[in-house]
Amino acid sequence: EIKKEFAPELPRIMADPQQLKDVFSHAIDNAIFAVREKNGPSGGSIVVRAGVRGQRILVQIIDNGTGIKKSDINNIFDPFFTTKEVGAGHGLGLSTAYGIVKDHGGEISASSVDGEGATISIELPYQPGTAALRERVVISKNRLEPKKNILVVDDENFISELCCTILEEFGHQVEVAQNGRIALDKIAKNRYDLILLDVKMPDITGIEVYQELMKSDPEQARRILFSTGDTVSDDTHGFFEKTGAPYICKPFKVAQLMETVNRHIN
Repeated sequence: EIKKEFAPELPRIMADPQQLKDVFSHAIDNAIFAVREKNGPSGGSIVVRAGVRGQRILVQIIDNGTGIKKSDINNIFDPFFTTKEVGAGHGLGLSTAYGIVKDHGGEISASSVDGEGATISIELPYQPGTAALRERVVISKNRLEPKKNILVVDDENFISELCCTILEEFGHQVEVAQNGRIALDKIAKNRYDLILLDVKMPDITGIEVYQELMKSDPEQARRILFSTGDTVSDDTHGFFEKTGAPYICKPFKVAQLMETVNRHIN
């Protein structure tokens, strides 16, 4: 049995959704493995709990499986460490999950009673509401560039809406495109001082948008600032190495976004 215990009106966070999906899925897969090992294929329970602790979201995966031995619990986030037999493990390792959570400014930890179950706790900082932006952003509005026309291209609605809110908060004129095709259509009809362009999108990727513009409108292509949560894959890394195109890594802080935008805006 899997129970969900989610607090109402959880704050949104700035994060790479696929990376965090992998982290949560792996933690739940481990819990399922431990529950079945102790109780068989149809016994046991897992609780997935989400709430707020201070300025962070706390997600816990709690199971009543075999638990983690006291001798192992300090090592489970080490690279290549596993308690499973050869061939039994799959997917993301806890050391990789640890790195992803740390990259998001969070913490991941484990607690357990051997033979009685385990809890994986993941804490992630959440983005302050728009009412708090004026107080939390380090950059002074007096140092901002004059108002510019900016196009935000991202298939994740929350990210595009957040970027739009932040940029408009600092006086810029912002349009949003939910995918690469819409972006190319808008760019064909308008001139932008900056295009904040996500790399990984369905149908037409950000890199393909850039390549198309280099053929049809190189001036607008040179106004692209990429946003990406993927700088480790060979394709993405090779593209940035070859082109020297500027980019900002997700998740980014408000001040980091504005400093990067102001640095690359024309």
